[in-house]
Amino acid sequence: MVKANLKKTLKKWRAGELKPRAYPGEEDISPIKKKVMKSEEGRFEPIKTFKWDEIVLDELCKRVAGERKTREIIFLCGLGMLVKNAEPSSFNLLIHSESSAGKDYLVKNVLKIFNPYKVISRTRISKMVLNYWKPFRDLVPATWDEKILYLPDVSEDILNCEALKLMCSDGSHITITNLKCLEKVEDIEILGKPVIIITTANSTPNQETLNRFPVVKLDESEEQTKRTFNFRPEEYGKNALEFVGSLRACNVQITRDMQNKISQIFPPKLIRERRNFGRFLDYIKAVAVFHQKEKREYLENFVYQNITAEWKDYDIAKDVFMNLYSGVSEVPLNIRQKEIVEILKKSNEPMEVKDIHSKLKHHIEIQNLRTNLHSLSNLGILDKLNLDNIFNRFVDKYTISEEFKEKLPIKLPNSEDIIEENDKNDKNDKNDKNDKNEDISVLKVV
Repeated sequence: MVKANLKKTLKKWRAGELKPRAYPGEEDISPIKKKVMKSEEGRFEPIKTFKWDEIVLDELCKRVAGERKTREIIFLCGLGMLVKNAEPSSFNLLIHSESSAGKDYLVKNVLKIFNPYKVISRTRISKMVLNYWKPFRDLVPATWDEKILYLPDVSEDILNCEALKLMCSDGSHITITNLKCLEKVEDIEILGKPVIIITTANSTPNQETLNRFPVVKLDESEEQTKRTFNFRPEEYGKNALEFVGSLRACNVQITRDMQNKISQIFPPKLIRERRNFGRFLDYIKAVAVFHQKEKREYLENFVYQNITAEWKDYDIAKDVFMNLYSGVSEVPLNIRQKEIVEILKKSNEPMEVKDIHSKLKHHIEIQNLRTNLHSLSNLGILDKLNLDNIFNRFVDKYTISEEFKEKLPIKLPNSEDIIEENDKNDKNDKNDKNDKNEDISVLKVV
């Protein structure tokens, strides 16, 4: 009986009647092979390819009014799940804005452009669940790789917990107490690493969380509010869904020459730029994933691709990266913290806690003020100084830190300017070398 079934299957395979196996749910969204749709005449038609702006400007605006920069950042980070050789925390995002600003609506609708089986979301989750949770058992691959974990409106307790930090590291192992028998311990391996996107309105991340989660602020202007009044959402086009769904996971290489040229123009002033440089290179790789079918190394029938990034990938990634790191807005502050910062900005001298407390428009207990000042110090926004007061007693005083004052937007040049400047330098070096050789020749003759 088994042999008979095998013969039938083999016969169908030779006749081309068997369809290639797809990921769960991909039958209607993103087939593995490029040619999957039959026309009325029975011929195969290739999936339509899209340009970057056709997705970001034309498609994503069907579900989201305005927020062009923010939706582009979310879309690029979503593509990051397909970059096989990225750093673990490069594509994480923390969407931080006031309540009712539309954070969750924005993220949820941008992520609808991706295969729904790749997006895993929970509206509420505990720290213990993050240790044990494996919702990918029936998916391909059966790890966190090539997945997006979306957690809306998380509490500060979850945002700064150790379990979430571990999920930001690839191949982590944890040892915890067994829930059934407290005398035993249990080793758990976190398989793979998802792209983690979090939204919050009131939670304040600590410095370690900020290192792993770049912060995105929404447009809270009146103009953006007016855009939402007359907006009517539409469904994404079938061709766009099929194109994004057909993108494969890639191992993306950046040539040594390209990386050297980028390193010469990247701002090196602050220590945090060491992490940002690696993140920027990964952003270039994510754009290259979007353009994978245009690469000469692309192989149509291969599930995983090996491709090389180009300068056009840099130009798009550069704009997204500059929008993400647009200055002070990358540090999320609640209303109370913003008021404290504004008071200290107006003061030319460091201030005591009691002096700051007296200038607050909205009264809070002085102990709560100390807690906020401590948080702002941990974030690197304030410097805590031990100075003497008018009674010659040493007390704690606070002032705006120099690093916070210098948080200007990152500016990166276009690829044409980089290449042109590099060519000029090479030409000057060549001329200097020739002049030096001529001087040596004259000396030998003499």
